[in-house]
Amino acid sequence: MKVKGEKGFTLVELLAVIVILGIIAAIAIVSIGGLIDRAKSDAFVQSAYTLKEAAEIYARDQHVHDNDILKVSYQILYQNNLLEEIKDPYTKTFLDPKSNDSYVIMNGLNADSVCLKGFEKNICSTNNGDTSVENPVPFDELSINWVHDN
Repeated sequence: MKVKGEKGFTLVELLAVIVILGIIAAIAIVSIGGLIDRAKSDAFVQSAYTLKEAAEIYARDQHVHDNDILKVSYQILYQNNLLEEIKDPYTKTFLDPKSNDSYVIMNGLNADSVCLKGFEKNICSTNNGDTSVENPVPFDELSINWVHDN
């Protein structure tokens, strides 16, 4: 029973506000989920650039000549204390530094391309979807668009 002069909200008004807040929350959750995935992809690409920098230092230390083509593995870079273990942003575990799956192709002293393999994702191009044939991704093309499922 409503007393004269008493103000308040009706049940319909309260339900309308709750529905609107639910819609806003749903949109926010979807947006945040996309941001998190993009941040993980960005972190994975940055790990590839870390491999590049370490490989360039390794090439200078090894006195690589300008026309030498060299494959420098994550294992070699780790064993030479040029980088620490790489953390996979998708699984939050460290990649095995004893593995030769991840590497940088050097063209003289310059890093040319990279193949980085995590537990769930990788940065390696394939020939028309044929995952048995992999090619490292050139650094001048490297972006989050190259991050693919294993």
